[in-house]
Amino acid sequence: MAHNEQHEQGERTVADYVIEVLISYGVKHVFGYPGASIIPLMESISKHPPIDWVLSRHEGSSSLAASAGAKLTGRLAVCAATSGPGLSNLVTGILDAHLDRVPLLAITGLLPSSKQGRLEFQDLNQSRLIGSIVSSTHQCSSAESLPALLRDCIGRAINDRDVVHIGIDSKVQSTKIPNTELWTIPHSANIFRNLPPRINDSVLNKFIEDLSQYHRIVVVVGNRAQGAGPLIEAIAQKLQSPIITSLDAKGIVNDENELCMGVLGIFGSPGSSISQNIIKNADAILAFGSDDPSTFLTGQDGVQIRPYFLCDLDFSSPSHFFYCSGVLIGDISYSADLLVKNLKAKSDGEFLALAKKTKAEFFAQHQLKPDDKFTSPINFLQALSRRINKISGRQTVKAFDIGDNTVWSALFLNLTKYQRVLQSTHLGTMGFCVPACVAAKVEDKNSVVIGITGDGGFQMCLGELGTAVQYQLGVI
Repeated sequence: MAHNEQHEQGERTVADYVIEVLISYGVKHVFGYPGASIIPLMESISKHPPIDWVLSRHEGSSSLAASAGAKLTGRLAVCAATSGPGLSNLVTGILDAHLDRVPLLAITGLLPSSKQGRLEFQDLNQSRLIGSIVSSTHQCSSAESLPALLRDCIGRAINDRDVVHIGIDSKVQSTKIPNTELWTIPHSANIFRNLPPRINDSVLNKFIEDLSQYHRIVVVVGNRAQGAGPLIEAIAQKLQSPIITSLDAKGIVNDENELCMGVLGIFGSPGSSISQNIIKNADAILAFGSDDPSTFLTGQDGVQIRPYFLCDLDFSSPSHFFYCSGVLIGDISYSADLLVKNLKAKSDGEFLALAKKTKAEFFAQHQLKPDDKFTSPINFLQALSRRINKISGRQTVKAFDIGDNTVWSALFLNLTKYQRVLQSTHLGTMGFCVPACVAAKVEDKNSVVIGITGDGGFQMCLGELGTAVQYQLGVI
């Protein structure tokens, strides 16, 4: 635990305190739209250069951008809006972050306590509205309660990887409080990576012994396995196993690696006949940082039919709905490295050969004829892949929306340099792409950010192009 240096003698406002705490937790941006009940908060942001206000054109885009930012960085993300409709407009993005399990703090203004509950202008029972979505929502009506309340909100958001909401009385935001030291946990996004390893020799040996009983193992990669791609490829090579990714994990492994068989599922539907046939013939699953195991563990009746071995970050990650035959908890790259060093290479490549044959047959069916004069999504995505994969020295982020454009991208966009993909995985909301592009670009202006969306999703959030222009964000 560490604390910031004590401020100069005197007082600061509650709003100042909130922003200083956010800065201490590594928050760089607050995505929001102005309103009377959060003016003190906005003024405080302008006085603290380490943090920026990112003006969205609609509160719904603010929460979607914050959700995308949390998915990209793993750090706490923040959105802010005024009372009443400001909060109601945040709901979709809040729900997206909640379902995709990322840390997000939603801050809203409140009418002064003397006006609450009397059907005043923009008065709304915020806890009742948002409490049906998230597990933690609070209304702060006194300056004295704010420090401990804010501490608990942020701690819960980070620890549970979930959304927490706090509404703060507009008058309280301007209230002066004494300068006190800020006690915060530094680099909170990496708290699990900084913990000592939880894997001893007996746990590792038991995991490997049990896994080695199976011969048709499928390696499944989820979005929490960021950075572990090369190690996972090495594990699959030793096991002679095909690799299948979730859509939001596309790019973690090299799509052109002969072991990579593409995306498992797309918005609740099978990704392709490749993944369907491979899973159907598997006798065990080895998953890294993956959510929603039902797509690869169960039959049509939803009942588990194959063993499940899991490597994930913490004890909140293993699904409590399915039996795990083996679990390695801790930094996924650390776990994967142990497996690479200790797994014995398998010589039986029959299952992998079958998977490769299935993949070859699928792409043979979708091979374009040389004389095809019509523009095809396959042509476009293959050309885009070649351009993207030539980029070096810069992070490349792709943001998907919803619909056929994403289905085509999942199947035919090949990512080879361990790139990032952002999407609304569980909620599947239209209009996610453009706010996600904004979030990715403000996080790293040197990155290459590409959005792939349809006309419907684009029209829902096209106003965010104004945000991109205002902040000089070059997105494609």
